Amino acid sequence: MRRPQPWLWVVLLLLQSAVGRAQEASNLQQVADESLAPATRARAARALGRVELGLAAAEERCSLLDRLAREAPAAELRSAALEGLAGVEGPLATTTLVALVTDLPADENLAAAKLLVKRPGASAALLELVRGGLVLDAGVERLRGAVLAELTGGLGRAFVEAGGPADRRLFSLGRLHTDRAVRAAAAAAFEDAIGRLANLRLDARAMELFEDLAGAGWSRAEMQVRRSTYLIGQGRQLEEALAAARSVEPLTRGAEDFPTRRLRFFGFYLEAAAELAAGRAEAAFAPLMRASLAADGMNMQRLDLVPDPTRPSKIAGAEAGDLLNLRGLVDLMAAYVAVAAGVAPGDAPVLVHLARAHEYNLWSQLRITATDDAAGPGSFDELFEHDFAPRRLVFAAPDNATWSGAGRGRALDVALGVGRAAALILGSEVPGFEPPEEPAEGFGGPRDDPRRFQLLKNLRPAELAAVQRRLGESWDPFEMQLLEMRRRYLVSEIEKDQESGYADTSDLRLPSTFALGLAEELRNENRAEEAVELTGRLFADLDASGRLDEGAWGAWLAARVEISRGGSLGDAGRPREAIDVLESAVRRLEAVENTIQERKSAERDPRNLAVFDQQLKQTERLRAQALVGLAVNSNVRLGDPARALVYFEAAYALDDSDFMRGLLACYRARFGAKDEARALLRTIRPAPAVYYNLACAWALLGDADQAIAMLRREFAENHPTPGSLERQKSWSREDPDLASLAEDLRFVALTAP
Repeated sequence: MRRPQPWLWVVLLLLQSAVGRAQEASNLQQVADESLAPATRARAARALGRVELGLAAAEERCSLLDRLAREAPAAELRSAALEGLAGVEGPLATTTLVALVTDLPADENLAAAKLLVKRPGASAALLELVRGGLVLDAGVERLRGAVLAELTGGLGRAFVEAGGPADRRLFSLGRLHTDRAVRAAAAAAFEDAIGRLANLRLDARAMELFEDLAGAGWSRAEMQVRRSTYLIGQGRQLEEALAAARSVEPLTRGAEDFPTRRLRFFGFYLEAAAELAAGRAEAAFAPLMRASLAADGMNMQRLDLVPDPTRPSKIAGAEAGDLLNLRGLVDLMAAYVAVAAGVAPGDAPVLVHLARAHEYNLWSQLRITATDDAAGPGSFDELFEHDFAPRRLVFAAPDNATWSGAGRGRALDVALGVGRAAALILGSEVPGFEPPEEPAEGFGGPRDDPRRFQLLKNLRPAELAAVQRRLGESWDPFEMQLLEMRRRYLVSEIEKDQESGYADTSDLRLPSTFALGLAEELRNENRAEEAVELTGRLFADLDASGRLDEGAWGAWLAARVEISRGGSLGDAGRPREAIDVLESAVRRLEAVENTIQERKSAERDPRNLAVFDQQLKQTERLRAQALVGLAVNSNVRLGDPARALVYFEAAYALDDSDFMRGLLACYRARFGAKDEARALLRTIRPAPAVYYNLACAWALLGDADQAIAMLRREFAENHPTPGSLERQKSWSREDPDLASLAEDLRFVALTAP
């Protein structure tokens, strides 16, 4: 074995002292041994960036990792050195990483750029690099192309954290750049900046950004659309949002090109959204009428997007589908507006708009299916969960005086009313809701509507035509075999449809999970019993329609519903029922994981292995969520921490995220392993997702000040509505992990009803 270089021994001793664990020291020692395999040394190099090392030997670690990144003969070791450097705390590591971005050869400096963009506290340095690439264009060749695009992609966070007024132009320069990737990155960075400014409630900076970018990469009309969307989405300055929306039509008057007409449509649509957001539902109908006419005009103008049977275009099909869904979105908004205005869910004004929205959504699926053989079934969630859907744009606004805070309950009631109406109009496509008892005459499900029923009947033949075209174009034997199997299946299904009179078309559409989302919102608003009822109907409807029997997908969907139902039962004070339901979810997910593993083992095409890995990871995380629910109910509701620990250890084996490490710290502290708990807490950066678990861990460790500080942040940042806040306060008062704070006057005041 070669003798390690002396300077490596110095770093090793410093780190061993900082970490205080023999196993860590053993792993780190391996980086000094050049006779070891590159993979072994790479693992040790990554260990030099562990969070718990803090600033210990930061200068020595930066020097070591910088040297490895530049000089190590193995690419694997150079890459690991970059990863380790990105984990080292302090400004020196940032400066070192910046130098590597500009000094390393192509590809390797791209990896350094990606790590710099993600690095906390690197915003000022990142801004300087982006200025050098966009403003100065100073001939730093390695800051061009993919590297400059990567750095520009991080401009949003950097601008919000460290940018000044002069840096607003960076978005425009990126948007107007000659490189397409840089232009796309600048557009994404702008979206990121707006989202961050909104979350931080920095409205003035957002408005200044909109103003400066108008006419500089973005049109003034587009910036007015963005201004209105921003303010409605936050629920603040709604009259200004209304004025911005109304200004779009005068700004675009006389121009009839498609992009301008699209902006005009959004101006009308956002005018209606602003009226609804301000609590003036009746005033929203007029701009919605103008929005519907504008959407119809766009669809007529883009007749070129209608699929050409001889040369279909996937891009054109997707654009046509998007336009049709925008038209459907207008009718969905009209249904929400009607319910908000006091119209009963079973009355004609609500039902007619939902029927139209469904029809446009079916047209959208048909257009996409006709051009893309891999499109798959459609779902009404394309409208329910659209970024501009009422529930997301208006009702989810954190500071809306009408629909958030004390008005959150009314917003949920409107959404539940729309869900009930949709259950009548869309039938099994929207499970979980009880249809209106006495609906207006002449309204019913898709089979009762000739136009919508015909669209459903056209979907399978359209898919068959797309598969046949792809079969004629493919040269890949394996793909051709799969396509031929699909072709035969579709021919058989079409024959069955014709023989049965289209008795079952459920497989052509995916069921909506709208009820699942509303159940979680009901839980957050301390309406757990309603959530229990809603998830119970959702499970029963899906089971009755046979959707839960559709292999792994059906089992995965069933488990999602059971996890939500289990959480609702726990919140409702029914922990034993919650545990039964959550254990059922765990069993289902274990079966799904086994199925995925079997399919992965049998897969012949290596290109699909990553897909199976992703499916497995998602399923494991979902099972971890169910196991955490079991642990929480066992500990908090049933007072059985030993049983809770068994559940949690199983969850942690599947997911070792910061959230889970916070929970693990709680369990370690609860069972007396306080040193291990403190070591875990040193690896976790405080963030909204972990505040509560950190509060519990510190309380169990006897540090009341830290626990109270985390609990304050939990209440202030994670619970914007009275119902949500009261639910969390109630939980905190009952949580045994916080029992040590019960006599602390700060805790008493903080958790008081």
